[in-house]
Formats: sequence, structure tokens, C-alpha cells
Amino acid sequence: LPDMVTFTPDGKWVLVANEGEPNEEYSIDPEGTVTVVDVRNGFDQLKTRTVTFRDWNADGKHAKQLPELKKRGLRIFGKVSQSGDLKKKTSATFAQDVEPEWIAVDHESCFAYACLQEVNAVAEIDIAKATVSRIIPLGYKNFGEAGSGIDASDEDNRIDIRPRSGLFGILQPDTVRIYQRNGRRLLVTANEGDSRVRPTSDDTVSGFEEGAVFEDEASLDDWPTSGTLFEKQTSDTELGRLKLVRDLVDDHLDEKGRPTQLFAFGSRSFSILDLTTGDLVFDSGDDFEQITAKRYPEFFNVSNDSLKKEKRSRSKGPEPEGLVLGTVGQKTYAFVGLERIGGIMVYDITQPESSKHVGYFNNRQFDVPATLGDGTANPDAGDSGIEGLIFVPAEKSPTSTNLVVVGNETSGTTTVWEVLTSQ
Repeated sequence: LPDMVTFTPDGKWVLVANEGEPNEEYSIDPEGTVTVVDVRNGFDQLKTRTVTFRDWNADGKHAKQLPELKKRGLRIFGKVSQSGDLKKKTSATFAQDVEPEWIAVDHESCFAYACLQEVNAVAEIDIAKATVSRIIPLGYKNFGEAGSGIDASDEDNRIDIRPRSGLFGILQPDTVRIYQRNGRRLLVTANEGDSRVRPTSDDTVSGFEEGAVFEDEASLDDWPTSGTLFEKQTSDTELGRLKLVRDLVDDHLDEKGRPTQLFAFGSRSFSILDLTTGDLVFDSGDDFEQITAKRYPEFFNVSNDSLKKEKRSRSKGPEPEGLVLGTVGQKTYAFVGLERIGGIMVYDITQPESSKHVGYFNNRQFDVPATLGDGTANPDAGDSGIEGLIFVPAEKSPTSTNLVVVGNETSGTTTVWEVLTSQ
């Protein structure tokens, strides 16, 4: 079940992220793997090897690392029915739980970094050896800090972006990219967030409604909150509607079963991490919600197929999904695609710690619905549902200018943007 394919920069290897998602019944859960294809001798003499994560299973040689990795943000949570009985679920192995989503490769073509979105980590892979060198947990974002607020309700009839003490976001990036600065190897992440719900809808498994087999989404009323930090935030206009990560909240209960911390899916931001230390270098905070709220106050946190204001506030907000880096002159930029409201956030990341927002560009037309009555894309609605981006440098561009090419899932469109700067 491949999800992404890429060449290494030197053109000697092809890497495939095999996500291995469970089926709708959750009776089959393939192991997530990465395929390494050696193309050095041409495509008629391919050599293929498979990178697995079995060494981190309970009986694996690296199993002892898991408790410490979990403290740093690794998430292990899945269930799989080995008997075929949907009501009898047992824990999945680590190799089954990981679902490689995206692969970024260093400039030397020595190491690949596979994004393991659901478990909130990145795997470092030695390409020549076709082995996992280490697992790098991605940690959590503190929504309680100044400048890192969140609009958490779709029923408060107002834009309310503010810090929430005790609430954290699990990064779970979809796309990751690598660049180097001052001798440091840095990982840039678009922190989408992703839940696991089986079946994914009411109609896919006979006799089971959406989420009846497995669901990691929860709401605050699933736990007692009297006497806690969250006692006065249970209403639908506060945190009562926010989708929470069930297993992580369960890991942070007091002796009375009350939550001491809450966790939401995604961080509504992009981040830069030091790959050597795993430390956070930069996070865009609540920029995405603040900027879109100012630009489109009547369409704040709409979805890619709906114009209902704040529809996505209880879930993952603007939902940063796609990401690409590009160098223009002496500066390096991050172009971050927002899947829901749409548009591209542009940041100057030349100096990682002091990265700054330089623009937001969106050609979605909000005066018409994104989809027609039959569910197909409305051709008059512009771009909607950004999925992926690529950067074309001027020296390789047909127009001799720097370009960003964007694929949009909901509208079914591909758009080419020209990158213009004042430098």
C-alpha cells in the first residue's frame, strides 16, 4: 500500500513509503515499511530491499527504547482483530502501527527520513544499509503558551483564538522536508494531524456505524472533569466540541480518572526541528489562524468542500498539509499549503530560529460553493483542497522564473504560481 515515491538527490535510489493502512473492518493491518530500490545499474537490473520496523516490536532488539521514546512524544496506540471477530481487538505491533506517509532525503543521499504520521515520529533510514537508524519523536505543541492559541469551537459564533492551559497538539505532520543551515540538518514539518477511525463511514461495513470498530477521537465529556483545570470548559462553546486524542488523554489521568492534560490532533502550524538533537527550533504558533481570520473573517476555518464558518475549528483548523522549500537568491522559503480554507503560507526560513511570515496567497473563490450538488468540483470556485506542492527553480523552469506548482484535491486543479520577491 504505497503512499509516496521519491528519488534520492543523486538519482541512485528510489524510495517508497508503504503506509499499510488497516482495512475498514480493522481485521487486516499490514506492517508499514519503506522500500529501497537500487537503480545504479539501470532499470533492467533493479535491486530491491524492504526496511521494516520489527526491531521495535515487543520482542525486537530495540523494544527497550519505546518507553523513553513515548515520553518524548512517540504514540503507540493501534488495535487489530487477529481472529476476524470485529468485537475482539488486540494490540497491534509497532511495525503494524507505523504508517510511513512521506519521505525526505538529505542532500548527500545518505539518509532518508520517513514521516510516521499516526505515531508522531520520523524514522531515520540508512539508505545504503536499508535499515532504520533511529526513531525521532516529534513531541507536542503547547496551546497554552502566548502566541500559540487555538480556536477550539465551531459553535461559539465568533473567532476566538486564545491560549488554552493544559491543551497540547500532537504534531503528526503529513509532509516533511530537509534543509541545511550553518552545518545543521533541519527538518521542516507541516503539522496536519491525523486520527484513525474504522469504519471511516456508516456505509462501508455491514452492521457497523462510523468508528464502531475503532476510534481514537474523543471529546471532553468522555472523562470526569469536576475539580480539574477543565471543569469550566466543558461547554460546546469552549472545549466541549474539540476532537481529542483518546489514548493520550488516557495516559494523563489522575488517581480519580480525571484528565490533567488534553491533546488535540495536529498543531495548526509548521515547525522546524534540529535532526541531530530532535529539539524544536521554530514553530509558527497561531499564525495560520490569525492570518486567515484577518484575511477572511466571514470564512474563517471553513472546510475545502464547505463555506460554513468555523466548521474546522473543532478538528484541525486550517490543516497544513503540503510543504515545499525553495531557494530564491540568498534566501530559503517554506511554502505551506492549507488543505481546508486553502492558500499558501510563505515563510522566510533562512535563519531558522527567526523564521518570519512573508505572505499568504489564496485564489479560492469564496462567493461560490466549492462543490456542486452532485459532489463534484465547482469549476468556478478556484483552488480547493491543497494536497502537494513542488518548487521549480528558475534555472530549470520553462519560464526562467521560480515557480511553485500546487495540486488541489477537492477542485481537481493544478496551479502554477510564479515566485516574485523584492530582493
